[in-house]
Amino acid sequence: MLLCLSVFSACGTKSAFSEEELINVLQKPTVMITVGSSHASGVIVRNDDKGLVLASVTHLLNGYEQGIIRFADGHAGFADVAYCDEKSDITLLTIKRSDMDAAFADSLETVVCDEAAYDALATDDTVYVVGSAVDVAANVMKGTFKEKDYYVPEFDQYLLYLYCDSFPGMSGAGVYTSEGKFIGLVAGGSDNSETVVIELPDILKALESLDW
Repeated sequence: MLLCLSVFSACGTKSAFSEEELINVLQKPTVMITVGSSHASGVIVRNDDKGLVLASVTHLLNGYEQGIIRFADGHAGFADVAYCDEKSDITLLTIKRSDMDAAFADSLETVVCDEAAYDALATDDTVYVVGSAVDVAANVMKGTFKEKDYYVPEFDQYLLYLYCDSFPGMSGAGVYTSEGKFIGLVAGGSDNSETVVIELPDILKALESLDW
């Protein structure tokens, strides 16, 4: 049985890195989200004149109006839940530019959403999952991509299917190609090194519908 996880995470930007350099890049857009006594991971998907947009999972954030955000460099603050969809399990949170120090806001990096990289995914491609329930981006897991549009009855969703370890608390963790391109968010995992992932096209669709 696939188990819902409870923390989200991470991001990436460049290619042609050593693995150590790649992991460092993927950790930078990662956030840790806390609501009540629960934690999840998330990623920064937009940083513009309005502020930040963060992506995570609804099964942690449903019913909440705000979450406490911890960034990779140790900064912390509050984000508002601006979009929350139970069917897709996608939640988007926002932080206004006016609520952040300008220099800090300018320093934050976003994930690289690359539909071409998503479309090009092939069986056994290397993938990375970045997130943690313990600390921001504390766990980096390496695995392989197996299948797109894999139906998962426990979620009643079509998701990406990976052979990759993931831990309770890694829901919302960013998933990346070996070139650091963002392809989705962890939805859940099993005890058998299986992880299922909310697909990039669904996340982009949610972003398009965000009104803020």
